[in-house]
This record gives sequence, structure tokens and C-alpha cells, in this order.
Amino acid sequence: MGQRDIDTYEANRRFSDDMMPKMIEILYDNCARHFMSVEKASLTQDTKQSTDLIVFQPVSLGTIAARVRRPDCKYRDLTIRAQTRHGDRTEIDKMRDGWCRFYLYGWTDVVLDIIDWIFVDMDYVRMSQFFFETRPLISNGDGTKFCNYTIGELYKIGSLLGIGGDIVSIVKVHQLQPLDQVP
Repeated sequence: MGQRDIDTYEANRRFSDDMMPKMIEILYDNCARHFMSVEKASLTQDTKQSTDLIVFQPVSLGTIAARVRRPDCKYRDLTIRAQTRHGDRTEIDKMRDGWCRFYLYGWTDVVLDIIDWIFVDMDYVRMSQFFFETRPLISNGDGTKFCNYTIGELYKIGSLLGIGGDIVSIVKVHQLQPLDQVP
């Protein structure tokens, strides 16, 4: 890896690290239902233990990959690095191997607020065979290439667990059923 690659990685990593508190806030505010369940307490719990609701949380649901796109990204699709300049393992290779249970993917405006986001169940993406089919590779212009997956594709396979911002409009334009009504 050359100095330019290291400098680019470090700049991208700083940007990503700076955005993590906002990504965590999105998870807390919008996606917590995927990590816990709440049930009504029994009559005994209500009358004898001052309990109305019970919160259940699994031990571990897996890991979350998080990516935030800069304001100059005009497309609203999930892109995953599929080729590097040096032939190293890529993001898609690792995801094919089963890493990353969920993916929180966001887009920023010029003041770096996350204005659009999707929360994706990557097991559904793997089961759909998207990662294993041949897709065109799109050049980033820096020696890396990526595959893209549209919001409509992700929706149709049932992998979108949450959406925010203008992504809601994309779902409506494609006349897709609201996420909270999907069986």
C-alpha cells in the first residue's frame, strides 16, 4: 500500500469515525426494535410486581457495518467495494463470507447531517444470492470498483429493516408497500 493509499484511508477513516455518533443515534432512534422485544406483563406481574411491560434482548444478534456517503454522492443505492487496486480482499468478499449481520448505510448533506439512511439485514441479501451473481463493476476512478444494489432490489428481497429521509419517497415512487406492513 502506497502513501497515497494510506493518506486516503486515514482521511476516510476520520470521516467515518466522526459520523459514528450520528449513526448510533439513528440505530437508537429507529432500529432498536430489531434488537429487543417488548411484551405486555402477565396479570400477576402487573398486580403483584408493579410491572406492565417486559423487555427482552437476545445475547447477540451479530455485527453492524456502517457507511456514510459524503454530500457529493447523488445516487441512493447501496454500493459495496468489489475490487481493489492491489487485489486485496474487499468488502463484498468479507460479506460473502458471512461477516456483517446488518448494514447501516447513510447519506449526508453539505453540513454533514445524515439526511437519508437504510438499515439492511445482510442475511437476506446473502440468501438472495445478490452477492454471488455477476454484476457490472463500476469504477471509482481510484483503482477500486464497486457493485451497486438499488433500494427497490433490497426492498423486494425483504432486506430493508428501516429507512429514513428521502428513501421513503423512493419506496413510494416504486409503489412499494410500507415497511411496517410487510409480513
